Amino acid sequence: MNNIKADGSICIHTGSGSIGISDSMVSNNIDLSNHSGVIRLERVISNGDMCAHNTSGGVHFSAIDIGGNIDLKSTSGSIKGSIVGNENDYYISSKTTSGMNNLRDLNNSMSGDK
Repeated sequence: MNNIKADGSICIHTGSGSIGISDSMVSNNIDLSNHSGVIRLERVISNGDMCAHNTSGGVHFSAIDIGGNIDLKSTSGSIKGSIVGNENDYYISSKTTSGMNNLRDLNNSMSGDK
């Protein structure tokens, strides 16, 4: 999905297949969950929290700017990506059971000012 402009929240839950959001602005929370496939976010801005959980697949993101908490989980897949600004400015929980995680302090919660 491209160029979403949501005045509320976005909630997407799938059983299989990928979830992709790019070039989008959300005024509230983003809640994504998937059981099989990749969750991918590119150039997404949100004033609320972002939650992305995947059972069998990765969570990949680039140039995201989230105003609230960021909660990322993958049971069997990697978590990788980039956040706008300094990672220490965000509240991040990033956990993967079986896969790579490029966020600092792997499998631990971090907190910041954002």
